[in-house]
Amino acid sequence: MTAAGYVILTYDHVTTLSDEIELIWTKQLSPVSCLFLFNRYLVPIVTLIDLWQFGGLATSVPANFCHNWLIIEASIQTLCQAIAHLLATLRIRALLGARRWVDWVLIVTGMAYLAGTILSTTSTLMYVAKDYDWSPLLHGCFGSSLPPWLVWAWIPGLVFETILFGLLVAKAYQDWKKDLSFPITRLLYRDGFVSYMVIASSSLFNTIAWAVLPSSLVTLAKNFTFCLVIAMSSRIVLNLRNLRRSPEDAYYAPQTDAPFELGSITQGKPRMT
Repeated sequence: MTAAGYVILTYDHVTTLSDEIELIWTKQLSPVSCLFLFNRYLVPIVTLIDLWQFGGLATSVPANFCHNWLIIEASIQTLCQAIAHLLATLRIRALLGARRWVDWVLIVTGMAYLAGTILSTTSTLMYVAKDYDWSPLLHGCFGSSLPPWLVWAWIPGLVFETILFGLLVAKAYQDWKKDLSFPITRLLYRDGFVSYMVIASSSLFNTIAWAVLPSSLVTLAKNFTFCLVIAMSSRIVLNLRNLRRSPEDAYYAPQTDAPFELGSITQGKPRMT
C-alpha cells in the first residue's frame, strides 16, 4: 500500500506541476507557499526511503539506521500531518471571517490535537525502539513490540478534523439559509467536504487496522494515508489559487494570496477587472 500511495502522490505531482509553477514558483513566496513546498517535496523523499527499506529492496543498512530512521520518519510525518491540518484550519478561519472566538476555538483545539499527537508519537517511539532493528531475513527494519495504546494514535487528528468539519457545516448551513453563494465559498465548501471524507475515512481505517490486525500488519496503510492526505492538502492550496485565473471569479478573489490564505475572505480587496 506504500507503493500505491507513492503512485498517487507522484501522479498528483505530475498532473499539477504546471499549476505549481504558475501559481507558486512565479509568485511572491508567502507562509502558505513555504508550507506547501515543504510538504510537496519532503513527503515523496520520506515515502521513497520507507518503500526502499520496507519493501525488501535494501540488502544492508548502516549501523543504527533503523533506530535513527524510526525517529526521523515519525518526526517528519508528524510535522507534515500538522502542516496539512494547519492549512485546513486556515481555510476554516477564512470562511468564518477570522473572528476572535473563531481564533480561540481553532487555537485551543489545534494545540490539543498537537499535544495529543506528540504525546502519542513520543510514547510509541520509546516503546517500539526497544527491539526495532534490521532484519536480514526480511531485508527491512522491523520490531515486535507495539504499545497497547497504539490504537489511539489517530484519534487526536480525527477529533480535530471533525471539529473543523462541524464548523464548516455550520457555516454552510448559515449561507444556505441566507441564500449566499460565491465562487470562492463554493470552492472552500467543496474542498472542505472532500478533504474531511478522505482524512476521516483514512484515520478510521488505520484506527481499526491498528486495533484488530496483528503487529506485522498494523502499519499496512500508514504511508498510503500519509501520501493521500498530503496530496489532498496540496490540491486544496492549488485549487484556491487557481480560482483567481477565472475572470468571472476574480472579482471575489483577493488581490494577493497571503492575506486571504492567512485571514479571511473580507481581508482581500476585490479585483475590479
